[in-house]
Amino acid sequence: MKKKFLTAIAVLASLMITACTPPVTNTSAGGSSKPATSVTPSSSKHTHVWNAGTVTTQPTCENEGIKTFACNGCEETKTEAVPALGHTWGTPVSHPSDDTNYNVRTCSVCQKKDIYFSAMDYINLVGNLKNDSKAPANSLKLNGNGDYVEYRFSLDVAFTGKIYLYGAVDYWKDGSNNNDQRGFTSRKSGEGFNIEVKINDTLVTITNTKTYEAMGMTAGENGYGSLTMCELGAAALVADVNTITYTRTESYNLNITEIHFIG
Repeated sequence: MKKKFLTAIAVLASLMITACTPPVTNTSAGGSSKPATSVTPSSSKHTHVWNAGTVTTQPTCENEGIKTFACNGCEETKTEAVPALGHTWGTPVSHPSDDTNYNVRTCSVCQKKDIYFSAMDYINLVGNLKNDSKAPANSLKLNGNGDYVEYRFSLDVAFTGKIYLYGAVDYWKDGSNNNDQRGFTSRKSGEGFNIEVKINDTLVTITNTKTYEAMGMTAGENGYGSLTMCELGAAALVADVNTITYTRTESYNLNITEIHFIG
């Protein structure tokens, strides 16, 4: 009985020693030791098979949405942008004003309003208006740096939103005279913007630094690209007489056909 008891104690001690023994270490040539590493067998390469996707963020008139896809064979997901819907404008209503008549239309989806007028409805033009039969119909182009065009109109209520120019750029299809057109930034790097816009003598901070191509303009055979709506920056109009000044500071930036305030 005593022998069996001693044997049991020996076995138990052996188990305890084994349990408390630190992990086996590998000793380098310099005598330092490193913990042993466990290697997980690599799995075979997995090719994702994506499902049809679900729109997880709905697009709006002005903002893109998000569509999320899930892999049928694992938990991986990916997303893609869903294009903005664009406004659905109603019939414009004409408003006579002191100097410049303007139109107002309302989006039937988001109820935003668009106040707009023709670029040719200016009240004051300083400098030279370039006459070019190839330019888009009813477009306005300032011919020299420092030339500006001014508009004035009255509103019954204050208005905040964004200011847009609808026009086309000097953008040759063969690339012979595009002169590195990068949108509203100057042709030469570091020279700022090539336009200046003021609303009621307050300078508009231009936030659009996209190239004309990125804004959706395509080059034309005769040097004028497609007409495109170009967002400039934030706009604040007052419930009174408003004055807008557009000045060319460097390069032939745009041939303006309409000016819009959307908000």
